[in-house]
Amino acid sequence: MTGRSELTGLCEAVRVIGGGTDELAHALHGQAARLRSQAARASTAVARGRDPAAARAAAAFRAAAEACARAADVLLGCGRVARAYAARNCGGTSVGASAGAAVIAPAGTAESSAATGSGVRTPVESAVNRLRTAEAANPLIESLRNTGRLPANYVTKDVAKAAGWEPGKALGNYVPGGQMGGDLFGNNAGDVVPPAPGRTWREADVGLRSDMSRKKQPGTRLLWSNDGLAYITCDHYETIYELPRWK
Repeated sequence: MTGRSELTGLCEAVRVIGGGTDELAHALHGQAARLRSQAARASTAVARGRDPAAARAAAAFRAAAEACARAADVLLGCGRVARAYAARNCGGTSVGASAGAAVIAPAGTAESSAATGSGVRTPVESAVNRLRTAEAANPLIESLRNTGRLPANYVTKDVAKAAGWEPGKALGNYVPGGQMGGDLFGNNAGDVVPPAPGRTWREADVGLRSDMSRKKQPGTRLLWSNDGLAYITCDHYETIYELPRWK
């Protein structure tokens, strides 16, 4: 039930993102420069009246060049986020070392299928999704670390129901800006997270909109235990990823 490969741990995913995006971004910037050069040559042909179709070619080259440049800038930003995450959460060891996050992927899930090449997500797509969820969980982790509680806008289901909320409704209509979190995790916890005598788990939504039903949003959650463990999930507990050294 547990597995580990180059891209299964969160820190390993950060290594892939942080290390690969810069190289790809520079390649895209190079391609953008070549496309701009081709656009300039086509524009020269138009100016000299040699090729009426060159105007369309010049416009196409310029559009492609700008698309490459924008994609490169996005990748560079992704790389910066990955390195910042690694600096905060992956310790002093090199990203991708054995201190990285562990993944639990039950057989047949999207994550385990992706590792074999048959899933709907590529490894990089899965890595980016995990990174985004981990980033969104940072304010919760910081609050738990500093105060032992979730941020003030988080309420348990009992508190939400007392305010008039019902399952399937948008929480923000009853608790403005509210997020759900702090309840004991009881969804067959022993099958999802590591059990231990006396260990209890709580859960919280991560990165959800309060003006929309939770059922219509991604299953991004944070799980944390009373003895210092923490995991995130991007798919409502089909797969979980450990957050190392969070406490």
